[in-house]
Amino acid sequence: MTANRRAFDFARGNLWSIDPMDLCIIGGKCLPTDERGPLDTDHGLEHDLYDERVGEALTEEFVNSVDAHGVDTPILIVKLDDVATVIAGRKRVRAARVVNARRKKAGEPPIKVDCKLKRATGSGLLAAMITENEARTDDGLLTKIEKLKRLMNRGVSVEDAAVHFSVSVTTVKGWLAFEDHATVETKAAARGGRLSASAAAELTKIADPDKQREKLAEMIGSVGSGEKVSARAARAASRVARGKAVGVADKKTQKKLLHVVQGASHPNISEKGAAWWEGAEEMLKLVLGEDDVDPRLRGKLDEAVSLIKTEKRAVSKKAAS
Repeated sequence: MTANRRAFDFARGNLWSIDPMDLCIIGGKCLPTDERGPLDTDHGLEHDLYDERVGEALTEEFVNSVDAHGVDTPILIVKLDDVATVIAGRKRVRAARVVNARRKKAGEPPIKVDCKLKRATGSGLLAAMITENEARTDDGLLTKIEKLKRLMNRGVSVEDAAVHFSVSVTTVKGWLAFEDHATVETKAAARGGRLSASAAAELTKIADPDKQREKLAEMIGSVGSGEKVSARAARAASRVARGKAVGVADKKTQKKLLHVVQGASHPNISEKGAAWWEGAEEMLKLVLGEDDVDPRLRGKLDEAVSLIKTEKRAVSKKAAS
């Protein structure tokens, strides 16, 4: 019996199967011999398609995966001076080149990479590269900022840049503020992974460089070796340095918090409820951040903690009788 066959009724895409050595990587002349192609260039930041991560080391696991499965996600390319030039997918191209060098020595057939052709010029190329790479890899803060500056130097608005990076306009403005106000030490901490992007942005709200260095040193010293400073800690440090209240400072939030704490103290509290109170004091301090509590709140916090202790004693006496 003949199988009933039916063709796919879909539009055909613009996909090309290309030898990785026939692709051009902008700035690729700096790569190791087995990763470098004859068409690669020595361009730097002046080129729209230069990526600062071009020389990042490949892992053996990634190369082995490409050897076993091929390049399963198409490379994005553009035709520049009749040369197929990589917009996004440099790492995949480099791995395919390494695989083919090994296969050639072993007498095995080489692999090709599927490429999708994009038609764009100028800032459109840079925007395409950023959008594609951000969707696949989360760049470090300083790399994001460098790409952002290049994009905006080509006339791209803050709003459009936010779309390309898949972040909010507020985030983009925070990156720009970081570039303008971060000290050398803060940038080094961000580059070294000691500050998250959010924490770094918070810290650079401290306009005084000396205060910024002081708070950075305090925060780095307060966490374990190699650990990252949290955005919450940086936000509190920033507010203190700028003379602003920290912790739960607004009256409405304070009253709501105390209402919840006091309302939980019911005369007919169950045994299960009594057990909950055992950790209530520590939990309350953790939520508020005891070291970050606004001085105006400390009196109320003490009242709440005292209430918790009184309730615990009352429950204990009732259970004993």
